[in-house]
Amino acid sequence: MIRSGTRTWLVAAATAGSVVLTVPSSGTAGAATATATMTSSTGAADAERIVVLGEEDVLGDLLALGIVPIAATASVPDAGFHALDGYDTSTIEPLPVDLSFERLAGLDPDLIVTLQFWLDQVPDGTLESVAPVVVVPDGLDSASQVTFLGEQFRARREAAALTTELKHAQAEAAATLEGVEVTVAAIYPGPTPAVFVDGPWVVPQVLIDAGGSSDLGEATR
Repeated sequence: MIRSGTRTWLVAAATAGSVVLTVPSSGTAGAATATATMTSSTGAADAERIVVLGEEDVLGDLLALGIVPIAATASVPDAGFHALDGYDTSTIEPLPVDLSFERLAGLDPDLIVTLQFWLDQVPDGTLESVAPVVVVPDGLDSASQVTFLGEQFRARREAAALTTELKHAQAEAAATLEGVEVTVAAIYPGPTPAVFVDGPWVVPQVLIDAGGSSDLGEATR
């Protein structure tokens, strides 16, 4: 449960939170010599063929910053990208979370953007053998994540504007939801489903930012 005053919020968010990147048994990925991890915002900003491996909020942040990848993982690829109806995603190829190494390499990216958690699921050097990688640190809230991406892609001004807009939206939501009981269920099928009941995961974090508090003991019963 997530509680604030008289309101009680039940958040059951089951999501395919892990990537399953299939690497050939012959060790193709490990044989490559390129192991660069992108740390320079200049290189990221100049990339033209960006692939996003992560939750759809990462793609949403990039789109909000004006950065359009060529492909990105989707919770349900056949249904398109979740909760991004406000953006034109017609040129972005939806990828399954269990995409193969060959398919990723076949996209010929010049930059990969992924979460640290996703990077940790594959052998060292796998993604870096395909292209330089921007790694989004674990545990960032929404404002910190868009700020990080803005720094990487030389879009600091756009990121600052978005974080200001987010703060206003959070304040408005807190006022609107005062005394309201809300039940939220976000279910995403995948190879490794999980239940997220606390921040920084997006669904519960939105409610927490609106003034809620988390009681993990009750939420996991």
